[in-house]
Amino acid sequence: MRILLLSVNSYKIYYDQLVVPFGLAGLGSYVQADGHTIHGIEMNSPPERGPDRYLKLDRELLGAIEDFRPDLVAMTTYASNIHNVLFWAFVIKDALPNVTIAVGGNHASYIGREIIETCPAVDVVIRFEGEIPFKALCDTLAAGSRRFDGVPNAVFRSNGQIAETPLVPLVPDLNALPPLRRDFFGDVHCGDHTHADVISARGCPYHCTFCNCNHYWKKKYRTISAQRVVDELRQLKAANPRLRTVRFRDEAISISRKHCRELCDCLIEANLGLEFHAHSRLDGLDDEIAARLAAAGFRQLYVGLESGSQAVLERLQKGIRFENAHRITESLRRHGIAVRFSLMLRTPGETLEEAAQTIEVPNTLDLDFDEFYFGQGIQVYPGTTDCERFLQKFPGYRWLETRDLGEGYRQVRDPFGHATAVHYDGAEYDPACLNAEISRRLAGRLARHGEHDYRAFLETRGVVDRICKRHGSVEAARRRAQALIDKLDGRGEPWGIIGDGYYYRQLLAPAVEAGCFAGYAGRAETCEISPGRPVRLDPRLRRTRTLVFALSVGRVRCAEIAHELWAAGQYGGTVILLHNWLSNADDRIETAELNPTDRVPASRPV
Repeated sequence: MRILLLSVNSYKIYYDQLVVPFGLAGLGSYVQADGHTIHGIEMNSPPERGPDRYLKLDRELLGAIEDFRPDLVAMTTYASNIHNVLFWAFVIKDALPNVTIAVGGNHASYIGREIIETCPAVDVVIRFEGEIPFKALCDTLAAGSRRFDGVPNAVFRSNGQIAETPLVPLVPDLNALPPLRRDFFGDVHCGDHTHADVISARGCPYHCTFCNCNHYWKKKYRTISAQRVVDELRQLKAANPRLRTVRFRDEAISISRKHCRELCDCLIEANLGLEFHAHSRLDGLDDEIAARLAAAGFRQLYVGLESGSQAVLERLQKGIRFENAHRITESLRRHGIAVRFSLMLRTPGETLEEAAQTIEVPNTLDLDFDEFYFGQGIQVYPGTTDCERFLQKFPGYRWLETRDLGEGYRQVRDPFGHATAVHYDGAEYDPACLNAEISRRLAGRLARHGEHDYRAFLETRGVVDRICKRHGSVEAARRRAQALIDKLDGRGEPWGIIGDGYYYRQLLAPAVEAGCFAGYAGRAETCEISPGRPVRLDPRLRRTRTLVFALSVGRVRCAEIAHELWAAGQYGGTVILLHNWLSNADDRIETAELNPTDRVPASRPV
C-alpha cells in the first residue's frame, strides 16, 4: 500500500527552525516493516511557500501528490492548521476520489466528531496516541476493507451515522517502538542541517489548567532510554556534519530526575560536541541537576514560570513555588545555562496587584528582555480544565464554526476569518492600564535599550528581528548598515543621523561608534522632533547634505518627520531610510532615499 504523510502548514510560523513532524514520522516508522511504500511531503518547506499553501491551491504540490498515487493520506492537526488540513483533504479527495484520508493529532483528538460532520473528505479521525490505531487502519485498508470498526481510537461514518471505537492503552514501552525515520520527507528533515529536534519522553503528570498534555497522554509520563536517545543523536550527527544545536521537544526535560540524570550521564560520556536546548519546569531544577545539564552540553532552558504571584500559580495549578525562582535562576547562570521564562498576565481572576508581582519578576530575577516574555490571557484548548469552564458557559460549542462569544472569551481567527482557538481574558482590571504599568515598572530596563514604552519596544524589536533574519544574523545586518554610511562618507559631503532607541542601537550604533568618519556631523534623537513639539534640529545637522533615518517606524511616519523638517526650514537635503537600505540588495544609495511623493503624506495637511 502507498502511504502519504502530509505535514500541513499553518498560517503562522512558531519557530525559526523547521520542526520535525514527530507524529507523522512516528506513524510511518511504525508501519514501515509491513512493506508499505511511504512518502512524506513537508508543506512548511520552503518557508516562503507557506502562505501560498494556506487555504490556496498549490498546483505543483497537488501534482506531486497525484504523481505519488497514494492509497492513504495521513495528516496531523493542531489549532492553527486545522482549517488548512480540511482544505487539503477536499483538494486531494477531489483529485483522487478513491484515496482514504485520515487525520489525527492533538486538535483532532478532541473534535473528531465535528471534523467528520463538517468535512466529507475526511474518512477517519485517529484520536490520541496513533501508532497502534494507525497500524490497524493500514492493515484494514491493505486487506481491501473500508470498515473501520476494528480500528481503535477511530471516529468515522458508518451507515449514515458517526461511530467511535474504544480507546486502546498507550504503548507501554516507548523503547519497543522502531527508531524514528526522518528520511520519509527527503532531505527536509535529514539533510545537512545545523539544527535538529529530538524527543526523550512523552507526557506530563502535572495539571496546569491551560494545558492538555496531561489529559492527552492519559496522565502518563513515559521515557525513552538515554542510550537510545544518544544513539539517535549519533546518527543525526553522522547524517548532518554541520549539526550544532539540538532541541529536546519533551514537555519538560526535568520531570523525572532519574531520567534526566541518566540522559545527562550518557551525553557526557558520548561527548558529541553538540549544544542542547530544552523545556523545563521550575520544580525539577536544582543545583545538582543544573550542573549535570551544563556538563552534558545544555545551554538554554525554556521555563514555564507563568507568574510572580503565588496565588495566581495556585489558581493555574502549576504546582510550583515562586520563592524558589531566584535560587534556581542563579544556579542556572552559575553553570552557564541561559534561561527564558514564560510569564502570563491577565489570567482568570488576576488582580492588578497580582499582575504587578508578575511584572516585577524581571526586576526581581534581574532578567534582560531576551530572558522572559509576557503573554496576555490564555488560549483555551480542548482537553484542559479551562476548557471545561468554558464549555459550562458555552455548552455545545463547535470549534470549527465562527461565532461571537463574550464574558471575556473571544475566538482566535486566521487571516481568512476562520476560528482556530478561543482566547480568554479573565483578569479583574482594565487592560488599558497594563502597558503603562509594565513601562513604569520596567523603566530602568527599557532605558538600557534607549526605549521608554514597552509596547513600542516590542514592535521595534520585532522589526529588528525580521531584518536580522532576512540577512542571516545581526552581524550581517550591521555590516549592511555600515556599508551605507561608508558610502555616504566616501562622498566627501557632510551627513548625519536621526535615530535613537533599540533600532538605532542594534543596527547602526556599533558602526558609528567604532568608525572615524570625515563627514559625520552628529545625530538627533526622534524625541527632539516628536509630534506637537517645535522642530529644533541641531545646526550641524541642518548643514548636512544627507540625513539617515534609523527609525523603526513606517514610511508614513518617516515622511511626516521629514516634512516637518522641510516645512520648518530646518532641513533641505536628502533623506535616506535605513530600513529601505536593509530591505533590498541594491547598492545604490538612491534606492534607499525617501521618495519625493512621500514628502507630504496624505494623512497630514501641508
